[in-house]
Amino acid sequence: MASVYSAVECPHCERSAMEDYYYKISVGYIVCSRCGYNAVRSCMPEEAIRYGHEIQENLGYGVCCQVSSEGKRNMILFNCYPDNLEEFKLEIENGDPELKESYLVTFLDGVFEIILGNPPENFHLSFKEYREKMHEKYGGFEEFSGLVPIED
Repeated sequence: MASVYSAVECPHCERSAMEDYYYKISVGYIVCSRCGYNAVRSCMPEEAIRYGHEIQENLGYGVCCQVSSEGKRNMILFNCYPDNLEEFKLEIENGDPELKESYLVTFLDGVFEIILGNPPENFHLSFKEYREKMHEKYGGFEEFSGLVPIED
């Protein structure tokens, strides 16, 4: 199936999320690496189910991003508030002791809390700010005004 990847506004935290949109059957997979929101949406749910796409939505409660010294990235999205933050902290510290790229963030009641590490530069931007930054960086997208490039 054909799909289009682009950045979209996260419906939960209003920051930049990634969408993988299967335009032939109108199914979109949304993943927010800021708050942890993830969903499968469709304006034609019967068609989506027919093709094996389960319509669902998980509100995000944060993320744990661990980047190894080899550059391998492991992202965990929290679908409920994590009660084992200490375990995640130890895992990150063991894999990336300098905390150059790894981070642990919780999201509750609209508030982000950085527990450990350094989220990427664009992490704190609203979707509108992110979209403007990407359009300035990569040029105008007049003919594709709905598409926003994806970065971190």
